[in-house]
Amino acid sequence: MNFDEIQSRSRELFRIEATDLLAELEAALLELESTPDDTAILHRVFRVMHTLKGSGATSGFQDLSSFLHHVEDVFNAAREGRVPVTSGMIDLTLKIGDSIRRYLAAPTTEAAAVLTAESPTLDALLAYMPGAQSVETKAAATTQRLRVRFLPHQHLFQTGNDPGMFLDDLRKLGPCAIEVLDSNLPSLDKLEPETCYLGWNIEFTAPVKKDAVREVFQFIEGDCDLDIQPLNETPESKPEHDIATTSTRSAAALTTGDDIRASAIKAAVATSDTLRVSSERLDRLVNLIGELVILKSVVTATCEQHPEIPAALHAASETLQSLTTQLRDEVLNIRMMQIGQTFSKFRRLVRDLSRDLGKEVELVVEGSETEMDKTILDRLNDPLVHLVRNSLDHGLETPTERIAAGKTPNGKLRLAAHQKGDRVVITVSDDGRGLDPERIRAKAIEKGLLAVDATISDTDLFQFVLLPGFSTAKNVSSLSGRGVGLDVVKRTIDQLRGRIELHSQPGKGAEFRLSLPLTLAIIDGLMVSVGKDRYILPLSLAREAIDLPTGHQTGSQRRNLVAIRGEFIPYLRLRDLFDYGTPPPNLRERVVIIELEQTKLGLVVDEVLGNYQTVIKSLGWIAPSAPVFSGATVLGDGRVALIVDIPALVTYAGKMPAQAERPLKLSA
Repeated sequence: MNFDEIQSRSRELFRIEATDLLAELEAALLELESTPDDTAILHRVFRVMHTLKGSGATSGFQDLSSFLHHVEDVFNAAREGRVPVTSGMIDLTLKIGDSIRRYLAAPTTEAAAVLTAESPTLDALLAYMPGAQSVETKAAATTQRLRVRFLPHQHLFQTGNDPGMFLDDLRKLGPCAIEVLDSNLPSLDKLEPETCYLGWNIEFTAPVKKDAVREVFQFIEGDCDLDIQPLNETPESKPEHDIATTSTRSAAALTTGDDIRASAIKAAVATSDTLRVSSERLDRLVNLIGELVILKSVVTATCEQHPEIPAALHAASETLQSLTTQLRDEVLNIRMMQIGQTFSKFRRLVRDLSRDLGKEVELVVEGSETEMDKTILDRLNDPLVHLVRNSLDHGLETPTERIAAGKTPNGKLRLAAHQKGDRVVITVSDDGRGLDPERIRAKAIEKGLLAVDATISDTDLFQFVLLPGFSTAKNVSSLSGRGVGLDVVKRTIDQLRGRIELHSQPGKGAEFRLSLPLTLAIIDGLMVSVGKDRYILPLSLAREAIDLPTGHQTGSQRRNLVAIRGEFIPYLRLRDLFDYGTPPPNLRERVVIIELEQTKLGLVVDEVLGNYQTVIKSLGWIAPSAPVFSGATVLGDGRVALIVDIPALVTYAGKMPAQAERPLKLSA
């Protein structure tokens, strides 16, 4: 890898690191706004800013580092008590954070212009400083010709830093002459590749800013000796450990070549307990694990079908099954992320939009430690944005309206998450005006979606607001009221094999409850059979399986009941729902008890075949015509089994006419 490739990789890694740092900075700034006297949060803001500036400098983003230096000055003054923290200061810093995101996303040739355009914002922030001057005025006052003596400590390579990069950054500040100091360089047989033996003298032949020069080295200020002097002054006496002699070799040849940089990169591997990997690589790994799971099923099925196979091969098959399961779990865990990282993005959104709308809103976040597959979290961002905006615009009232309704002036918006089995339930709720059933009903009748004399529950009525083009808003705002948004939420949640429920009480608030799978890749399933076909039920929902007495041939409708240990549980017969016809006379059917949202349901199948590691495959264009299935999987013998979506199955069965209850007593 040559130096250009190394530097390109360094810049890319910084962009990734900066994304996390900017998110942390934003969260800290919002906390600081709520408690401006909290010195711990103020120090946290400063540390994040300092890290962002220093990492930018060492990764080749010198213009960004110089820009951030001035921002850092303001918060350093706040740390020292010379500048009070105000909401206006926070506003300006948040805008600067947004501009840094744009800077990092822009092509290299256009990035500098992003920072230049933000100069008025920076000047407005600097105005908070005592005796404030504009950036341009400060720069003009400190520009001069300088002599720099740069003496890295011997352990510099081991910190992950490359001296050559700092020299390149100095060249960007202006024309300069660089002289290498190599008197401490040992003979080749004694040279340690992880030790830095060189130093440098740099003389600028044109005026530069002293602060800008110092910023180049600020990230390694504890790992080098640095002396910066104006050229018209006598340099201070050098410490005893400084390098005293200067090589007559060409410094340019040494400092611009790849030898020092390549050596530095090879030796400068900083230890860390984390590793950044792109999502695309993880997706490919999960796909390969899925194929491995299928191959394991083929091997296992083959061994079961051929008992004459040597015992050693059977043992190897069992070991393969165990290792595959462990590997699957480890890989899927790598893709799991805490939902708090997604929730934290909404603090800024709620803050800004509530101000624009003239509302006072408190955001409450619960269950931040709940984990989900990153693929689902990434796709969940837009639906959550729609729901939050909808609550802020339509749900929560202004302080005047809330006081008139007997409420506190500030509204409450709640984001919560918790895991339930193999699913995660996410709740977006508010204590606002709630949904108006009468207005929704009138709109549904107006659009021809509901008969005038129809009887419908509020729960079913609320589902109309999720339809495309359905809006009860009296006024169209820049945020909502155009009939788009909630239908997008419904469509995305459906694509994620999720469900969305609405609950509301007029005048008390509304709640959107999203139920989503933990992962879209692999699940533990319970394989059952109906006729000659195989189906997969989510194992996390299955509680037990009980024999159905021979000869019991009741209908399949949802009002059939089975009595288990004194509890009557409704059941559905898949044979009738899927139109398989009457079962053979000698078939002893089984009832699989499913627990769904604190409700128990029985599913009658022909046979329970056992647990099955299920690699989920999309149904593609078939999906719309098969709404009770969430996907399919390939079995060990090459056949395809459909994965049953239990909630969708219940909804499907609920639309069928009910028959009389037929309770059936079973022995546990």
